[in-house]
Amino acid sequence: MEIVEEYYDEGLSGKNIKGRQEFMRMLNDIEDGKDGVDFVLVFKLSRFGRNAADVLSSLQIMQDYGVNLICVKDGIDGSKEAGKW
Repeated sequence: MEIVEEYYDEGLSGKNIKGRQEFMRMLNDIEDGKDGVDFVLVFKLSRFGRNAADVLSSLQIMQDYGVNLICVKDGIDGSKEAGKW
């Protein structure tokens, strides 16, 4: 894997995506096909989001563009059959 971009919403809660400018930029970059991203890598799912509706909505956008989520600590790998949502 090659890291092509890093997105930080430092000091902001993952409670919802509202106000998380970097998170929204990441989703926009995915939709725009920037850098041909295949994966989003986070340490824990709670760093991706804590609001179930936001997480599912964001995952749907990513899935629509063929981008998989990998959560290191939680053992989630959307690219593997066992790690699918």
